[in-house]
Parts: sequence; structure tokens; C-alpha cells
Amino acid sequence: MRKSVVVVLGILCCGIIAMTVTITYFYNSQGPGMVLPFREVTAFSRPAQLIMVLMPHKAVLMNVSGNSGLSYSELHEPSRFSLQNLSDYGFFPGAAIAVRPNGSKFYISTADQLAEYDKTGSLSHLISIAEFRVGPGKYIFGETVQASNERLWLSVQSLPRRHSRHFVIEWQPGNDPNTREIGPEAVLWTVAPSRRQAFVFGEKTGLSDLDTNSFIEKPWNMYCFADFTEADGLLLSGVLASDKYDRVALFDLGKDSQKDITWGAQAQWGSDGYIYFKRGSTQLWRCKPDKTKPEPVYLATRVPRGGDSGIGNELKLSHDRTFLSFFYRVPHPSGEERRGLVLLGLKNKEYTDLDSETFCRLYPGPRSQKIAFVDGEIKQLEKPTKNFWFLINMAWLVTPE
Repeated sequence: MRKSVVVVLGILCCGIIAMTVTITYFYNSQGPGMVLPFREVTAFSRPAQLIMVLMPHKAVLMNVSGNSGLSYSELHEPSRFSLQNLSDYGFFPGAAIAVRPNGSKFYISTADQLAEYDKTGSLSHLISIAEFRVGPGKYIFGETVQASNERLWLSVQSLPRRHSRHFVIEWQPGNDPNTREIGPEAVLWTVAPSRRQAFVFGEKTGLSDLDTNSFIEKPWNMYCFADFTEADGLLLSGVLASDKYDRVALFDLGKDSQKDITWGAQAQWGSDGYIYFKRGSTQLWRCKPDKTKPEPVYLATRVPRGGDSGIGNELKLSHDRTFLSFFYRVPHPSGEERRGLVLLGLKNKEYTDLDSETFCRLYPGPRSQKIAFVDGEIKQLEKPTKNFWFLINMAWLVTPE
């Protein structure tokens, strides 16, 4: 009897161990990658460029179309435009990017500078935040810039951080910086130029009228990410999504009603009528607004992982909604991440997958190396390895067809 009990317990223990190993392997295993039947390409058949701000201190314009394949050029001139570290101000280093819908110009803002580039990547204008004359005291640009073909809307915040004031300004490029403050104290979400409205969030969340500067408060405080098109409506979601409590919602501005869609983060409209969103930091999904079952687009892992931290810029679509980029980050128990960048052409159903190795071949990054002082000399302990640059922000530069 005792022997039978021992045997049964042994079998149970072996089964539990095997199940644990299986679950752990499945949880940590690499996903299948692209799931939709898109054609893998080395470059897209339609003209497109991707603007990227990489840490540390790089701004890059990458050509992702044409027969020559992917290529890049560095944007900023270090002597004139500094992607400076914001640690002096107590902020995560960042940079905001805005592109004119007609693709003629784009803008990058850092702590105290706004740079204007033409579509070739040539720096044409550089403005200090002091020239905007937003008021007495010290200010820096915030994390959001939005552009129409005629105007720019920028988030601004005051220093020091402990008593920081957040607000939105409007500026017409080409003029001497002549700005006006929009709405209440808030951070800019997005702008609907056709409706002459800005979506803002902060202590008060809602709609600012760009003509009258009036404000309509809305109950959107549980969200911190918005996307809007005139044809499809307003999508609300979060920046991060680690579980099913992080919701995506569709808001009807005409009826002032809200509909829950699914769970995810950084939800945005595609040109194909789908809503694209991320789950965790490793998966890209999509669904129709009628609440049909969501389908996976790209899976870096088999189950969603990460999602409890991020920068809010991991998923970006072009102005015409035909190109999409997804920066995925796969956490690892050692603390090192596996990173990659997936680019999709929705119109022609094409994609390219830049994993760490591919990206480093395209754009050699910093090398990590372990060194030590031995007998007064620097000795290299290991062969240098290439690191995937950490992507801070990105935006598509596409000329409308």
C-alpha cells in the first residue's frame, strides 16, 4: 500500500514538473511572427519613409521602398540640433514628431528646440522654445506635436517638474513664433483640423474648440490615448495593456455615446477599416468596430507579455492610414530584451520584419563590451556585440497619391 502511494505521488510530481516546464516554455517561447497572409518584402512597392528617434541621440530618416531596399540617413546636425537627455529636468529622454498630411515637411521637438525638415530630411528651420514667448519662467516641449498643412499644435510644460503646468499652444509655421494657448491646463491627445477641435486630457479631459477656445469636458479620464478620423470616429484607449481591464472604446461625438470594443492599447484606425492595437509589448492585433472577434496580426510571443511599461509610441500609422509600424519588446528574466520593428503596408498587404540582427546590419548601433583595468591597462573581456537601438519615437512620411 505504502509503495503504491509513493508511486502515485512520484507520478503526480513528475506530471506537475512536466506541466510547469511546458507552461514556462510556452510562455517564454517565440511567437510565429506575422500571422496575416501578407507578402514579406525587403522594401515596399509604394513610396514611404520612416522617421525614427533612437536613444542615444540619433534621428534617422529610413527609406523603406524602392528597388535598392532599406536605407537610412541621419537627420540632425549635432552642432545645431541636440537630442539632449532630459535627465537634467527629471524626465525620460524623449522627442515628439509631427508630419504634415501632404508630406512636404516634418518636425521634431526635444526639450527646448523645435526642428523643421523638408521631405528630403534637410534641416530648414530651428527654433528655441524661448522664441515662442509662452510666458515668464522656464518651459520645455511636451511629448506631443500635431500638424496640419498650415499649423502646429504643441504640448508645453513648465519647470520645475514638482510644480509643472501643462498646456497646449497653436503656431503657424513660417511666421515669427506667434502662439496662443488652447483650452484648459492639459496635455494634447490629438487634433481634428476639419472639426477645428483638439482632444486634450489632464485635470480636465475633453474637447477644445480651436476657434472660440471654449472647452467641453468629457468623462474620458480612464483613457490616456486617442485617435480620430472624420469617417470612423474617436478611439480611446490606454498607452499600456497588460490585461483585459485595459479597454479600447469607440466614442460617437454626434450621439455623445461610447461603445466598448475589446482590450488593448494605442488603438488606431487603419485604411482598411480595422482598428489596430497592441497587447502587452509583444503582440499586434486588429478588429472591426462592430465588435467582431479580434484577430492577431503579428505575434512576437505566443501569449501577450510585458505591457506594464512603455513609451507610448510603439504603434504608429501614416496620415493616410496605409502604413503601420510596431516596435515590439520581449522581456527576459535576465533583464535583457529582445526587440524588433515590424513594418506593414496595408494597401498592398506587404510587410518587413526587422529583428535585432537585421536592424543592426541596416543601421549599426552602439556596441556593448565588458572591459576591465588589468595591470594599469584596459583589457577587453568579451567580443563587442551589437545592440538594437532603443526606439523613442517614430512617424511615417508619405506623400498622398
